[in-house]
Amino acid sequence: MMPSTPEEPSSGDITRPRPARGLRSAPQRLGRQLVIFVLLVAALLVAVAAVTGDRGYLDVKRQKAQLSRIRAEVASLGDENGALLGEVRGLRSDPYVIERIAREKLGYARPGEIIFRFPPADPPVRETPPPQEPKP
Repeated sequence: MMPSTPEEPSSGDITRPRPARGLRSAPQRLGRQLVIFVLLVAALLVAVAAVTGDRGYLDVKRQKAQLSRIRAEVASLGDENGALLGEVRGLRSDPYVIERIAREKLGYARPGEIIFRFPPADPPVRETPPPQEPKP
């Protein structure tokens, strides 16, 4: 007896015809499409979370901008701190600095000096009263 081939069923075997290669039954196609759909939805959710979620792209970008602002502020405060430290050193040791501050801020003068005070360069702004309604 010769071995049977799929095209030729043997006399005693009852076989169903096989579908052609590449063709699948409807439930198999539906299951495969469902798996692909679920994987695509999961990939989309992961991508959205990577962009907008905690520690995502947008959050990291915002934190980098905040970090550069804070670094600029720290540098500015460091410069201001250095200037204040120089002023403190001058106030502790330099009598001319103390004299200058006493003259400028406190209005002190040496004996026999005359102090002239001038009004500020900008005249004071007068507020105009609101217009009154005519009386009937």
